[in-house]
Amino acid sequence: MPYYDDGTGRASRYYQAIAINNTVEAIAKVQQRILLVMATDTSKTYTAFQIIWRLWKSGTKKRILFLADRNILVDQTKNNDFKPLGAAMTKISKRQIDKSYEIYQSLYQAVTGGEEEQNIYKQFSPDFFDLIVIDECHRGSAADANQGTTHLATFRAIAKKYLHKPAADILRDLVASQRGSEGKWFAATKDAGLFDLAIELVNQSPTDPRTLVRAALDYAEQRPDFALSAGLTSSTCVERFTYYSARDCGGSF
Repeated sequence: MPYYDDGTGRASRYYQAIAINNTVEAIAKVQQRILLVMATDTSKTYTAFQIIWRLWKSGTKKRILFLADRNILVDQTKNNDFKPLGAAMTKISKRQIDKSYEIYQSLYQAVTGGEEEQNIYKQFSPDFFDLIVIDECHRGSAADANQGTTHLATFRAIAKKYLHKPAADILRDLVASQRGSEGKWFAATKDAGLFDLAIELVNQSPTDPRTLVRAALDYAEQRPDFALSAGLTSSTCVERFTYYSARDCGGSF
């Protein structure tokens, strides 16, 4: 599997070559998770590019996702070290996905969100990507995703890690950790099927009334009691939380 050669004579430094070769070897042995630790100013992004280049050019990995937690990191990577990937590469933006590319770059928050329609990562099948590279993971990007880009993402990430713990217990712990923000856990509680608790929380502190309207519409047939409670709560949001406009509440009720 060849290294990328830009024609300038630039070659990987010895420690970069070790990192690249060891990573490629581990992938060849079907190791599913690899943590690559490198010091500051050792050209980690260049190293990641060479790993991706070798695996992609050899056909070992055909679809690759590069994730970062800041827009500047994605843009710098795309315009500099990853530039040789050319037309095979795209940046996911504006929550639009084109599956015709081979190399994808994205922010976490560009593919996830508090509302279901924002979770565009679900448009990819679980086996769509052969390789996922997470940049700067030492900063706790994955852990931050545990706190997540949204309260719903936080709950899902933690529940996935602690399968033995009941969802209700996890949510009560999370709610207790953020007193005064109970309503922000409405979507997560609804997602867990804890409908009574969801209404209880939203009656304690605000949540976006549009979320309530959407929940009422989604569960009108499946859980009419919950849908009615959500709708009534939404319809009174102007009186209860004056910083919401009447238009925010929707006209569904």
